[in-house]
Amino acid sequence: MPLVDGKLTGKYRALLIPFNTLKAEASILAPNLVRGSARDAEFAAEFIRLFAEHRTGKKWPQIPGLPGMIPKILRDWCEGRADLRLATKPVSAKTMLAAQASGWRFVTVDLEAAMAGEPVERDRDAFEFALHDLGHAYAFFKEDYNPQGQVHFFQLLSADLETLQPWAERDAKFAQDLEYGMSDMNSHPEHLRQYLQGVIVEMFLRERTAANQTDNEAELTSLLKKLRCLKGLARRHGDAIDKPDFLCD
Repeated sequence: MPLVDGKLTGKYRALLIPFNTLKAEASILAPNLVRGSARDAEFAAEFIRLFAEHRTGKKWPQIPGLPGMIPKILRDWCEGRADLRLATKPVSAKTMLAAQASGWRFVTVDLEAAMAGEPVERDRDAFEFALHDLGHAYAFFKEDYNPQGQVHFFQLLSADLETLQPWAERDAKFAQDLEYGMSDMNSHPEHLRQYLQGVIVEMFLRERTAANQTDNEAELTSLLKKLRCLKGLARRHGDAIDKPDFLCD
């Protein structure tokens, strides 16, 4: 998260400002924060440029602290190489998962929050929230991260949600980890599969510790075998699901 214990952090921290200065910034930028008739991609690009130039005093795209992936994904969006859709408010994890399963992602530009100088969901300002979504969009369409493989993973994860839902209802930490994997993680599909298996194993470890039990490994193996989104996960012994080393006694 960009705001931790009152301190700004994260990959975009060089471009962030204290929340108590957002209103003053908004009063300066508000006249230019007008949607007008611009296409979604053009509006998002202008929104990012406006904030980046104001906060750094530099001209786009030579913005200190701005990763090169941001101008790149904005160009790809403007030129039709990346299928992105504008959202005016953050979408739910299930909504983002459905989008990714269909081959596209949302990018949130909360104009209302930006003009009011208010944070979005308490811990990001509107500029940083848009950067965050664009960073994920870049990873979603990055060739090295196998975009079609990601789409396939998210399609299967969507189908597996019914199987995972009872576990999410009984373990709040797993519910949080699952939502992160559904909507806030973009990488090579093998990494996505490894992440999901990892948080499932951690859930079983928590349950075993809490209940002081040692015999939930068969239940774990059964669950992992049911999940279609884990098919193809690198294993050591054919189709068998190996017990992770850190679950062994």
